[in-house]
Amino acid sequence: MKDKKPLSEITGKYIGKSFSEMPCMHLMHGIYADLGFDAPDSFGSLTLDNYQEYFRANPKLTQARMLQLIKSLGRPADIDRLKIFDLVVVMQPDRVIFPAVYVGKKMIMSSFARHGVAVFHLGKFNRPIMARRLI
Repeated sequence: MKDKKPLSEITGKYIGKSFSEMPCMHLMHGIYADLGFDAPDSFGSLTLDNYQEYFRANPKLTQARMLQLIKSLGRPADIDRLKIFDLVVVMQPDRVIFPAVYVGKKMIMSSFARHGVAVFHLGKFNRPIMARRLI
């Protein structure tokens, strides 16, 4: 594993990119690759190259496959004791789930079709349901 880069260097590289540049799977892959983790670029038929096509065709199926991928990575982490760079699965009230990277102080970084890459607060609207420690 490479030396850890500072949090600001990692987040600064990605925040503000549009979803077309950096969908969820690309963001996750990029951050962990930057940290020296051998992040997979595919999971079954879901790849970095076809992720957006899958997402547009069937967001729920894509979320389910992404969840399977996340469960296969690293080791379990306690959602009440997150560490910076933990991979977190977050659920919103409408049951949408998405991967995010914990960046400290109850904040996560993720990418949304409507917003692109941004930092969000964990809480009632963005509730962590699973966490994995990759580094």
